[in-house]
Amino acid sequence: MSGGLSFLAALFGGAYWGSKYSEDKAALKNARQEYDTVRLSDEAIRADWESKVINRALEAELEDKIYQRNPEVMAELEKTWGDYYTTDFPKLFIGRRIDGRLLDTDPNSFRGLTALRILLANRGFLTYHDATMGFDVFANGNTDYQRIENHKIQAHFIEQVNKKLQSRGIDYPMYFEAVNHLYYPFPREYKIFSGSVFEVGTVKWKPEISSFLLQNSYRRLQEIGYFNEK
Repeated sequence: MSGGLSFLAALFGGAYWGSKYSEDKAALKNARQEYDTVRLSDEAIRADWESKVINRALEAELEDKIYQRNPEVMAELEKTWGDYYTTDFPKLFIGRRIDGRLLDTDPNSFRGLTALRILLANRGFLTYHDATMGFDVFANGNTDYQRIENHKIQAHFIEQVNKKLQSRGIDYPMYFEAVNHLYYPFPREYKIFSGSVFEVGTVKWKPEISSFLLQNSYRRLQEIGYFNEK
């Protein structure tokens, strides 16, 4: 009897685990297919986005004109400066292309990169780095008030650049990737203070972010009640 029971247990137990294995294998296959489908869709959207907002030849041409202080380019900058900044047109643009990718906020002195960003945005384009990696934002300052104001200047600049893209019919959601690697809808009021997760981050357009990362981020933000905050 015991031998028969052992045989039946082995038989039906094996059948159960065999069925379970088949189900798990099928689920894994479906998950992989879903991942591949989403990934390929992401790649297609990203490629289309980059083809619309990146023009390396134009970027190089404008960069040279900025370096040479081309009169037409400088006149255009002065005329359109108010679209991006509330401060007066600066007296000085430093350098040609400029190390670092943070947004400029000094009212007296801006890097050539800022000029390049504006000239490209006027034409509905982005620098290659901004299109693929986003805008790096740093809310620097000695006080929380200074940090908030600094962040506002940078956020305003990015919003204005996005409006230029929208005028060409290029309209994608934007997100602020904070230091906690969560993606917060942009634009939005953030709690800026020393040590805040929003003190440093990157603003990106949707095509450059994995859909799975966005889904996980949204779920996490829901869990912590972020969307319920006023």
